[in-house]
Amino acid sequence: MMHSNLARLLFFVCFAFAACAYEMPGGSLPETAQPQWLEADCSKLNLPENKFEGLYCKENTAASSYCAFFENGRFFYCEKKDKSARVSYALNRWGSSLTQNEENAEGLPLKEAYYAYGKLARFTEYDYKAGLVYKVWLDASQTRLNISGVKGNIIDKFYFREGKPYVRYPGGNDMGEANGEWTLKDGKIFTDGVFLYSLPKEDSAPDLCSVFKGVCAEEAAASGKDSK
Repeated sequence: MMHSNLARLLFFVCFAFAACAYEMPGGSLPETAQPQWLEADCSKLNLPENKFEGLYCKENTAASSYCAFFENGRFFYCEKKDKSARVSYALNRWGSSLTQNEENAEGLPLKEAYYAYGKLARFTEYDYKAGLVYKVWLDASQTRLNISGVKGNIIDKFYFREGKPYVRYPGGNDMGEANGEWTLKDGKIFTDGVFLYSLPKEDSAPDLCSVFKGVCAEEAAASGKDSK
């Protein structure tokens, strides 16, 4: 009886292995599902100045994107580029801060975001049609908004605190303070009932393991650590 049960068990195990081998040759996902990343020479990639030792790079052969890593397996710098825009991500050595920059095809900045410990802390948005630049600071106790021209001239400064009137300095003149009522609805700031600005909808740092598919998983498997 024991020999009979053992034979049945061996049959099902062999059958399962055969089925897996048939569906996924080599026991892995199909090639089309695996992003192809290769080691690359960091000096040949457009990296910001780096003073840390042990930096190495991986370049995606299927698209214009690449990542550089610290020796501890954390991201240092990642970039994706297509015909319309270039988006870059730079992290500090410990992964506690991330700076995301977006440029158009001509190299003009579109958006800049700084995340501290996974949350949005500063944000800059360029509106070239209106000739305006919006800079937002999301402090613990207040939200600050500076509006300037693309050449840097200050147009307005606003300070918003929950439950208190806004503070405004037209033209950036700190001696010309103005106050009024303001509301925040669905991420949109209204001053005296008039729409002023829409805050970024997403306030959490992007997950680079998802943005650059395959890279983070490969490094985690190789080092036995979470490179996120």
